[in-house]
Formats: sequence, C-alpha cells, structure tokens
Amino acid sequence: MSEPSAPSRAVGLLREPLLHFTLAGLVIFGVDAARRGEEAPEHVVVVDAPIRAELAERLQTQLGEAPSEEAIERAVDEWTRDEILYREGVERGFDAHDPAVRARVATRMARVLREGVVVPEPTDAELRAFFDEAPERWAEPGRVDFTHVFVDGQGPEAEARADELAAVLAAGASPAGLGDRFSGGRRYRRRALEDLAQSFGPEFVEGLADQPIGAWVRRRSRLGLHLVRVEAHEAPRAPRFEAVAGDVRHELARAREDAAFEEAVRRLVARWEIVRGP
Repeated sequence: MSEPSAPSRAVGLLREPLLHFTLAGLVIFGVDAARRGEEAPEHVVVVDAPIRAELAERLQTQLGEAPSEEAIERAVDEWTRDEILYREGVERGFDAHDPAVRARVATRMARVLREGVVVPEPTDAELRAFFDEAPERWAEPGRVDFTHVFVDGQGPEAEARADELAAVLAAGASPAGLGDRFSGGRRYRRRALEDLAQSFGPEFVEGLADQPIGAWVRRRSRLGLHLVRVEAHEAPRAPRFEAVAGDVRHELARAREDAAFEEAVRRLVARWEIVRGP
C-alpha cells in the first residue's frame, strides 16, 4: 500500500475533532489574553516590611514561639500566591457574584467607617439628661430566692409524677433527693428575674416574684416541670444617678457613636445613584 501524500495527510489532520477543539481553545485564550492585556496596568504585588511583620506575628501566635526565617518565607510565598489569586479573581468579577465575599467586604468597610467615628466627651449635664430620659434602664432588677424539685418531661407521666411529689412536699418532706437530676442545681439565691427568664423561659418567671413565701407551687419551663418554693424576693430598685454614672456615660457614648456611624453611612450612600428595577 502506498503512503499518503503530504497534502492528503494535512487534509486528514484538519478533519480531526481534537485538533479543532485545541485550535478553538487557543483562539479563545488568545482573544481573552489580548482583551485583558490591552492597556492593562502592570501587575505588581509588593511584599513590604509591614506585611512580613504581620505574617511573622501570626506565625508566632500559632506556634507559641518566634518563627524561623524559613517559616516566614513560606508564609510570604503563601500570602503572595493568595494575593495574586485574589486579584485575578477580582479582575474577572468573581467577587461581584459571591455573597460571602460581598458580605466580608461590606463588613470591613463598615468597620473602617465606625473606627473613624469620633464623638465629643459628654458633659455632666448631658449625662444627667440622658439618665433622666429613661432611669428604669439602669434600675436594679427584681431578684428571687427559691428551691425547686425538677421533673423531667412535659407529658401526662411527668404531670403524674409532679402530683406525687407535690403531695410529699406538702406533707413536710425535705426536697433533698427528690425529683430528677437538674444540671443547674436545686437552690437559687438572689437571681435576677431577667436571667431566670433566659435560663428557664418566660413562662417559668411570669408571676414568680408574686408567689407566697414558703408555699410549693408548680411551674413549667422549657426544660420540664418544677415544684418551686419561693423563699425571698426583692422588688426592682430605682437607681441613683451617682451609682450608675459610669454605665450612663458608656451608654450615651455608644448611642452617639451609633448615630454618627449611621450618618457616615448615609453620606456614603448619597454619593451613589441607585437604580431600582421594575
């Protein structure tokens, strides 16, 4: 059999699908490279002393000791690689379609704005006026002392066990050793009602401070059933300005910082044209 001529071989190669795919890829890559490279600024990554110092500090925190120069160089190489990948991704617009990146950048910008907020030190008159607007904000909360016997569960079986324990306690039995194990303990002393509501739930706390001293009553919480004996309760106490002046100063400063931050955001938003779609 005679060997195909050179023109015949060329025609055969041009019919190969793999060659078509390869050529198409090269053309696309070349066009993309030309488009991105046309009048593009020089790509420069600067690894200066502050960056090296920050990387060395991170390594020292991780290792618990001063890092070697080799470790620092590895960290620099990794940082440089990540920086280039990040910049290339931004050039391709990947950040615009990634909610996680968008959220992190927005959070960072908000932090920069907040750190730039400067508010004047309030005067004594301003502190007093802020306190007088809502003195109950700094009131000493109501507190209660109680002992409880816990019954794990909420269904009919738990209700029946609670009935039995209530009868035993009403007859004068000691609560020690009765009921189910409770991780928070059996006795509570001078506990703020707000804290108890977070631990047990609002249903447990509602009306607790109004219960008669020494009587066993049934309460329900998000954890189960409780037989509770209130032993003391303290009503909320109105605060004295002098006693809470430090807290008032902190709250006023925070309120002013929040207001200044929102104003900074408003000014930033005002620089942009916002077009809402249909």
